[in-house]
Amino acid sequence: MRYCLVCSEPKQHLTNLLEPFYFKSRIRKYLCATCFMQLIPINRTSCCRGCSKKGEDATICEECTIWENTQYCKLNHTGIFEYNTFAKDVMWKIKHNRDCELILLLIEIASAYVLKHKDVACTILVPFPTNLKSLEQRRFSVTHTVATALEDIMRQECLLLNFKREGNSQHNKKKKERMAYAHTLFTIDEELIKSIGGKELLLFDDVLTTGATMVAAYKSFEKIGITQVQSFSIFR
Repeated sequence: MRYCLVCSEPKQHLTNLLEPFYFKSRIRKYLCATCFMQLIPINRTSCCRGCSKKGEDATICEECTIWENTQYCKLNHTGIFEYNTFAKDVMWKIKHNRDCELILLLIEIASAYVLKHKDVACTILVPFPTNLKSLEQRRFSVTHTVATALEDIMRQECLLLNFKREGNSQHNKKKKERMAYAHTLFTIDEELIKSIGGKELLLFDDVLTTGATMVAAYKSFEKIGITQVQSFSIFR
């Protein structure tokens, strides 16, 4: 690609300095130097060890403490990049401007993470469903689009569980509303347990904010006896 997918400016040639860094070099081919520098990786040594919230010095953040005390749920989540102004702009272009070409960037980030950190033969990818109202407006699901593209990498179909997201989108809710609403977000068809076969489930969402939806998913799986669950998001 000759032009940046975010700002449409001409891209500079990928420098040899990035070649040893496989993850960065794969992503860099979609972005100009300016946009690439605005993708800020989350520092594992200074983020919550439960949800990857930055600035927690590898301890447990306030939200995760609440989840553990009230929902008896411990997240095992990895956020890849900070959800900063640049990231918000990227997601706005995808979700509201329907910039389908920009989804290639998310696919590249997700695939690089899965290949580097997961045993794909023992892992089933589970994309988060999109709120029905949002799906009607956008006409596509970001998470399902990315997950479908990853099926060749995973060497199996992604597990599109029968989650039922009730009510309106979480996006416009305040923090307290999201956290109080977490236990009502999903239901799961218990017959799908048979198709999992003891493999680890890897939940995928494009953006993690308060963690309410992720906790709801963890708890839903726990209720039907599935405890080998991890999760990741492009942005946190």
